[in-house]
Amino acid sequence: MYEVFNTHSMTHTRPFGSERSEACNAVLAEVWEDFVMKEWLPNSYDHYYTLLSSGIPETQAPIEILDLGCGGGIEFEWIFTRAPNARITGVDQSEPMLDCLREKYANRLDQFELINESYLSCNLEQKRFDYVVTSMSVHYFRPPVRQQIYVRIHHTLKHGGTYVEGTYCVSPEEEESKLSNFERSSVGLEGADAGRFKVNLPLQTQTITTLLINAGFESVEWTNGKAWVVTGNKP
Repeated sequence: MYEVFNTHSMTHTRPFGSERSEACNAVLAEVWEDFVMKEWLPNSYDHYYTLLSSGIPETQAPIEILDLGCGGGIEFEWIFTRAPNARITGVDQSEPMLDCLREKYANRLDQFELINESYLSCNLEQKRFDYVVTSMSVHYFRPPVRQQIYVRIHHTLKHGGTYVEGTYCVSPEEEESKLSNFERSSVGLEGADAGRFKVNLPLQTQTITTLLINAGFESVEWTNGKAWVVTGNKP
């Protein structure tokens, strides 16, 4: 299942990788969960994470889950209520955020493998995972890069595996405007397509559907309630 949540936009323009940005990441990590609850999802925090985790079945089995851009791991609080024995591989390029995750789930660290790298380039074993999750993460990339991410996700899923995505969508007009503005402002900036600049590039549902199908996913179907929901599986 893919889940796309429609929320307010946020724009972060500070580049990752610099000493100053790492300091900012450390501060952000300390307040991230509170920020998401009060500023990003003030009226739908529990609803969003309940919906996101619903793509994971209720099971006692040690299913393999890959979370790309896991940050401090807010979503695992909900995922573990459904799959308490899940084995989690979390990938994030912010070590302070991973430290928050380690502290939050100190009693479950034997269930985690944490990788401090970009998920654009880290090694992902083919056909390893039952589920892949991204939450508020892939909307920082232009469609061609997002397509590459979906292909990587498809390759690392087992046959019959499921991808669950939480993000937000915009109208076709807003998509075109944001992408055009990014193209103009990022000319000559190294690392723009690697997510170095945290600039929101949300897409319309049809664009996301096309990217997922092109990556090899099947049965892509959208519904609309408090959140946009699109479902599909790797054949």
